[in-house]
Amino acid sequence: MSAAAPGTSKAAHGDVAGKKKKGPGALATAYLVIYNVVMTAGWLVIAVGLVRAYLARGSYHGLYYSIERPLKFFQTGALLEVRKSTKTSQYI
Repeated sequence: MSAAAPGTSKAAHGDVAGKKKKGPGALATAYLVIYNVVMTAGWLVIAVGLVRAYLARGSYHGLYYSIERPLKFFQTGALLEVRKSTKTSQYI
């Protein structure tokens, strides 16, 4: 059994069992879950739209125009989320 050096406590030697890591709050967790569900559904809609348009046309030409609006919407949402998280990470 090792003893602590004179004048030091056990906590000074890395006893981190008493410390808990605090995670995101309930509101942040709910936001993240909802955001991820919406984004997953959106990208699924885009993927299904791509497949349907490709099967209907038999070519990849013009596929972008068949998914342009939902693609711009969900890409913008993803970019805003990245921008938001980089702004808030400086406070962590």
